[in-house]
Amino acid sequence: MRRIYIILLLLITGIAGSSAQMSPSVDMDDETGIKIKHNLETNILRVSYSSSQRSNLCIKIKDYKGVVLYTENIPEEKTQHNSLIYMGKYAKGVYFVEVDTERAQDVERMELN
Repeated sequence: MRRIYIILLLLITGIAGSSAQMSPSVDMDDETGIKIKHNLETNILRVSYSSSQRSNLCIKIKDYKGVVLYTENIPEEKTQHNSLIYMGKYAKGVYFVEVDTERAQDVERMELN
């Protein structure tokens, strides 16, 4: 019962859940090998991928309605990849960065101010 109370408290206060803003730096996920970092000063979004096995990679940026604004497909030639995407050309608002590989998927919420 105590565990449920703590989870509800975190969700209500906005510390956890989808209402939290994406931090400028999101750590590399050991399971997915995906790292997403948004530099607020330069408005550059960096998407990094690292894996011991080759895998196709697809990066998409969607608006809050789900409309795809940017797509980048990287064939399975590499075990590591870095993409730099200039976000200054997009209007202020909420966006979702979706990174898909054959083995994992990561979606991060991002807010441009």
